[in-house]
Amino acid sequence: MSEMNMSLLSAKDKQSLLAEAMGAVAAIGIIQTEINDAKDFTNVDMNYVHALSPYLAETCESFSSFEDAKQQLSKLTVDLSKSLNIYINSLDKTVNEGFTGLM
Repeated sequence: MSEMNMSLLSAKDKQSLLAEAMGAVAAIGIIQTEINDAKDFTNVDMNYVHALSPYLAETCESFSSFEDAKQQLSKLTVDLSKSLNIYINSLDKTVNEGFTGLM
C-alpha cells in the first residue's frame, strides 16, 4: 500500500476513508477469528472479505499478511485522525479569531 498524500484529500474524503480503514482493521480481526489457520488473504474467499469490508477487498493484494495489513491500515487510521485533528484545530482557531475580531 503506497503512502497517501493527505493534503490531496478533502476533510469529507478523510472522514470516509477513516471509517473504511477502521472497518477493514475490524474485518481482519473477524477473518482471523473465523479462519484460524489463515495467515494471509490467499486462502480466504474474496466474497467473504468483500461482505465484511469492500475497502479491504479492494486493497488486500497490497498486503503480504494479515499482520502487514493491520499495521498499514492502523498507520493509515492514525495519519487520517491526525490530519483531521489538525484541520479541526485550524477551523477552531479561525472561528475564535473571527469572534475576537468582532469584539
